[in-house]
Amino acid sequence: SITRLHEAYLNPASEPPQSGKVIDVSGEVVAYELTEDNRFSVTIRDENNNALCLFSDDIASHVGTGRDIYLGANITIRGQLGKAGLFSSTPFVIDGCAIITN
Repeated sequence: SITRLHEAYLNPASEPPQSGKVIDVSGEVVAYELTEDNRFSVTIRDENNNALCLFSDDIASHVGTGRDIYLGANITIRGQLGKAGLFSSTPFVIDGCAIITN
């Protein structure tokens, strides 16, 4: 779960983060945007914790109202877990994401 990932990254002594591992996470889409390098950044939330998922621009046709990824949609994604940058709003990012279910 997203909550468990937050705990692993914020308290690595109790449960070491599994950077590099391919994981599946589910949650509600709370934000999405096209980044400067033409990738989609999708934020999903579960139990008041957010996960930042990075997609290639191949998912452009799946983003927006009436599509797979929209505000309020509950989706499951698969991607590679990694440590977030210094100024990130989340302690980890999930890169190379793909939608599994919607």
